[in-house]
Amino acid sequence: MPDGPDPVSWIGRIVGWCFALLVGAMALSAAVQIIESIWWQLCVGGLVALIVAVVIVVLRSRSRF
Repeated sequence: MPDGPDPVSWIGRIVGWCFALLVGAMALSAAVQIIESIWWQLCVGGLVALIVAVVIVVLRSRSRF
């Protein structure tokens, strides 16, 4: 019996890591495609949220004095 690691377990680990990388790359690609298709809406929503936040901060700061 050899004392070294089992080659079959190493192959299984390598295949597992490759599969995990493949799934991760597919998920990242899908996320990028979704963001590309709605990036205008995200920009408009972010701008609206920024304006609302500034208005709230200004109104709260004026009401304290």
